[in-house]
Amino acid sequence: MIPLHWYALFVETGQEETVQRSLKQQFDDSILLSLVPKRKIPEKKMGHIQHVIRKMFPGYVLIQTKMNADRYHSLRRIPHVLRILTNGRKNEYTPESFHLSSIHDGEIEPLLKLLDSTEILEYSTLKLLSNSSIHVVAGPLHGMENLITKVDRHKNRATLQLPFLGEPRSIAVGVHIMHPPRS
Repeated sequence: MIPLHWYALFVETGQEETVQRSLKQQFDDSILLSLVPKRKIPEKKMGHIQHVIRKMFPGYVLIQTKMNADRYHSLRRIPHVLRILTNGRKNEYTPESFHLSSIHDGEIEPLLKLLDSTEILEYSTLKLLSNSSIHVVAGPLHGMENLITKVDRHKNRATLQLPFLGEPRSIAVGVHIMHPPRS
């Protein structure tokens, strides 16, 4: 029996949701789940703060499925899918040499914990302590302070260091900041 694994589809940037809709039309959720991770972030436009949704990994759609050669070829036929990430071996897709890179559990699990049911990383509330450390009071980053590498108090953003496809990625996310009382 082939186990369920997570894979990354490399797609045309800006077409992630289109590919995801095509996947949902072509495959039942019991066969293939798709995910386009997004983050909510504050942006200042013409003097006003707007809360916008941005993709965490532009150009990627994550899928969970039991991969085989037939499924691979079905996925390759979906419009805007450029390729499915492989592990670098020669692309000869015979049953004996079918090698795709699945995403390691250590990379996908923290990401899944951060996202809500709409695939969005919502704001967390941070408390900046007097010793320059950070405590997450509430939100998806609660208990995951180790992912935060930087806080920009003026822009209400935190930079996270997340592993993705074997490399660390810096991702700016929106946060609410509780400032320490001034003495």
